[in-house]
Amino acid sequence: MAIDDTLAHKTGKNTPGVAYRRDPLSPAFQVNLILAQRFVQFSLLIPLPAQLPSPARGVPSRFAHVPSVKKPKCKAPQEDWDAYREAVKQKNLNTITVRMLHQFRDELDRVHHAADVHLVLVVDGGYTHKTILKALPATPR
Repeated sequence: MAIDDTLAHKTGKNTPGVAYRRDPLSPAFQVNLILAQRFVQFSLLIPLPAQLPSPARGVPSRFAHVPSVKKPKCKAPQEDWDAYREAVKQKNLNTITVRMLHQFRDELDRVHHAADVHLVLVVDGGYTHKTILKALPATPR
């Protein structure tokens, strides 16, 4: 399974979940901002038959909208700021990805009776940190 986040370009700020984000196609030392929605995508990587020397095919299986938490105004009461900090911990890209990964694994075990199948993840560097790695099982199922 391959996991990555992607941006959907938008032209207006009234669409739910739209925020200014870094354009991934901008040059290395020139940060360009775009209006976009953020999504996380899970794709199943299905190998072709062994007699054909070709790469695996990716079939999308999950595609979820992951909006940023709205920041309160500068003069908002302390309770709003505390709620904001807690929401950032609960509703960020990493925690949603971990939740989706566990849901997918549970569905794979329950519906397809594939508890003995190893699920191999292919991710980029943004997903190789403490939040994601602590959530993975210690031993393969």
